[in-house]
Amino acid sequence: MMPIIFTFVFLKMPSGLVIYWLTNSLLTIGIQYYLLRRESSVEVVK
Repeated sequence: MMPIIFTFVFLKMPSGLVIYWLTNSLLTIGIQYYLLRRESSVEVVK
């Protein structure tokens, strides 16, 4: 839903802002994916 809203918000914005938003979003997705995979592979030692 948010990408659809951002499409209309960024329609009149400078292209640099859109590139920044896209890069930031992709990096955030990658970091979240990495952290969630790493967290699920760690075993709990009792």
